[in-house]
Amino acid sequence: FAWFVLFLALVIFITPGLLGMSATLGFDLMDAIFS
Repeated sequence: FAWFVLFLALVIFITPGLLGMSATLGFDLMDAIFS
């Protein structure tokens, strides 16, 4: 059970980072296309 909680915590911490990274990447791409 402990490994499941650990995995859940890991997902909760990592997901915003991945979303932020992809969002930043998307904004950079849009900036490169439209500038």
